[in-house]
Amino acid sequence: MVTNDNVPLEWITDISRLDFDSLVQFFGAVGFGEASDYEIFRGIPDYVNKSMGMFSHSILAFEKGLLVGLAHVFSDECSCSWLAEICVHPRLQRRGVGRELMGRVNDRFGHTPLYLQSFPSQTGFFQKCGILPKPKLVACAGTSRSVPPETEPPQGIRIINGLPGIEWEQIGALYTAAGFEAETRTVGGCFGIGIIAAFALAEGRLVGLARAMTNFLEVAWLAEICVHPDWQRQGIGHALLSAIRRQVPKSAFYADAFASQTEFFSKCGVTPRPMLVSCSRGPIGPAGERHVAP
Repeated sequence: MVTNDNVPLEWITDISRLDFDSLVQFFGAVGFGEASDYEIFRGIPDYVNKSMGMFSHSILAFEKGLLVGLAHVFSDECSCSWLAEICVHPRLQRRGVGRELMGRVNDRFGHTPLYLQSFPSQTGFFQKCGILPKPKLVACAGTSRSVPPETEPPQGIRIINGLPGIEWEQIGALYTAAGFEAETRTVGGCFGIGIIAAFALAEGRLVGLARAMTNFLEVAWLAEICVHPDWQRQGIGHALLSAIRRQVPKSAFYADAFASQTEFFSKCGVTPRPMLVSCSRGPIGPAGERHVAP
């Protein structure tokens, strides 16, 4: 791609090209905090890869060896993807770099629905890329200070983290009962690298689950939480969300809730963020193909 200044940009997905200081400098330039805010991460071995590549996918734009654009996506590669951030260096904003980043995100993850949380001033940009505000959803988030304490699950309910002992058929049956249109044969892909989960069992029967995507460092996003209709309103959802949050206690935690659910999420420290707007689009085509925004 060439900008309006006829400056060629190099587009890569190889996170090994990015070092800690370059990333921090770029985040400072686009307004993502000060360099000093990131010093706590400097000592973490392989931090950049863990944060931006090992458990997620990054698309990078370089100009003469300097990072000038970034899109960072979490995905299970089958049912949903979440755009954690997209940013362009101020010097190259309004020159098509953001649109190209979103085009490449859609090319790579066009086979899944895509979710994100936007500032109101940016929703017009996302709409041009086919990603629309969802008035029925409320953008919510929680910090490390709002992680709920460990509590006992409802009587007769056992909460476990991870998949041991859980059958794929059970998960598919729960999704179907809770109104999630998931075929059993695709469920296995929903619990891969970078996915954390908590399950609720009643006498060995799967009655609820929560699933989130994370890099296990700064950020996590709740993909879904569901409870079998026969077991709802018994505190299982609260126990599941609390269990998920305690798996990543130091991470900022994001969720998109229906308005009727915000009180439930708030009880787990995940509260509405009035300055953010929940946005999404549905699948638009196979991965790896060029997709044009509608």
